[in-house]
Amino acid sequence: MAEIGKSIRVGEEQAYIESAFLASILLGADIPGEITATMFCSHKNQIIFSALKYLKKICLPDLSILNKYLLEKGELDKAGGIDYIAGLTNLLPSPCNVGYYVNALSESYFRKSVNSVLALKQEELACGKSLDKIIEQLSKNIQDISSKRDRKKAELKNGISFNNLVKKQFPLAAWVVENLITNGLTLLTGGSKIGKSWLALQLVIAIDRGGYFLGNLSTQMAGVVYFALEDTEERIKRRLSKLGIDVFNYAWLETSWNYSPASLKPFLLENPLYKVVIIDTLQQFVRISDIKDYTETVNILSVLKRIANELCIAIVVIHHTRKGTENGGGDWMDGGLGSVGLNATADCTITLARKRESSEGFLRATGRDIEEIHWTLKWDKELCSWFSLGDAPKEKFLSSEQQVILDILEEEAPNPASSAAVAEKTGKSVGNTINILKRLATAGFVVKVGRGLWARSKLTS
Repeated sequence: MAEIGKSIRVGEEQAYIESAFLASILLGADIPGEITATMFCSHKNQIIFSALKYLKKICLPDLSILNKYLLEKGELDKAGGIDYIAGLTNLLPSPCNVGYYVNALSESYFRKSVNSVLALKQEELACGKSLDKIIEQLSKNIQDISSKRDRKKAELKNGISFNNLVKKQFPLAAWVVENLITNGLTLLTGGSKIGKSWLALQLVIAIDRGGYFLGNLSTQMAGVVYFALEDTEERIKRRLSKLGIDVFNYAWLETSWNYSPASLKPFLLENPLYKVVIIDTLQQFVRISDIKDYTETVNILSVLKRIANELCIAIVVIHHTRKGTENGGGDWMDGGLGSVGLNATADCTITLARKRESSEGFLRATGRDIEEIHWTLKWDKELCSWFSLGDAPKEKFLSSEQQVILDILEEEAPNPASSAAVAEKTGKSVGNTINILKRLATAGFVVKVGRGLWARSKLTS
């Protein structure tokens, strides 16, 4: 009875691994070359895998695309039907864990291979075949299986030698917006109701015409798809009227989206004119159950990043910052609402900051292909547009708590002040005060002149 129970548990685990692997493919994971349909115990999972492997060559398949394909092939019922396929994603698998699923499937496959060989040799032994011959063949079969298993672990199929890498020619970075946005995934963050959507609309207009963005940044003319998911067609038209724009080339507007992120790729493949996609906002485009969950946010953005890279286009995703960060103080890269996985996945992060009722704004950007940017912007009420005024002074990006500490050190000058003394005057803990002082030192505003002693930097005072 114990062996039967163990067999049932092993079968259940195998079924879960197969289903989780298929679901991770549906959520955007790649299919490793070593996985074949024969590695699946379930016939319906073999059918689903074969379908996904084919669809992956032409699109990023989701549930609707997979079901339609199986229906057209007459294999939907054999694959378990719509309910079974839909239930795969309820397992909450992660594309980040696809390596685990691959190893588990491979190990199970090799175990089955060994068991099949042993069962065959047992039958041959029962039929009176020579024991010496059986042992010889069994040894050879096991060696073959072991060799395949070791080779699977050792293969490096997608790499390149450093010698070939340094000789390889790559195209120059394609600037969508001069010195700011290239092909790839860009995350544009900012506080609520500070002008992000106006900035996005300016970007649409500039790229559609090949004009200037923020008044002085040249753009590459291209087709743009604008997902204005927090707006209506009526509101967008009113804004265009205020901007005095009534003629476009190829720009396309969507105010709703009820599909998976992966479904964006087939649309773009059918409409190759569109080279820029602007999504306003991330959580309206894809429902994220927990924006603070690192794995979930990385999985979602990775799908968009992969689409951008594969199609050589630019995708700009607009997202909110946390409350209390809209004034541009503190470490601006920590201001995005949710997991740090958002910034980690994006190729470039741009943040727009503006104090309420102020026409002055600030734009910061950093990324894999751009220089660090700290610009002052001006909001023109008459023109309903943002304009760049050039580089912003560092002092403009100080938080209120940082400014208080600088004022204290200014009062103490030319004498230094201890961390404890500064903490006492601010009412903060010593540990918190030291952390703020360290950030100010990194930015060049203060210097450490002794053990626990700080002074205002001569270069910035």
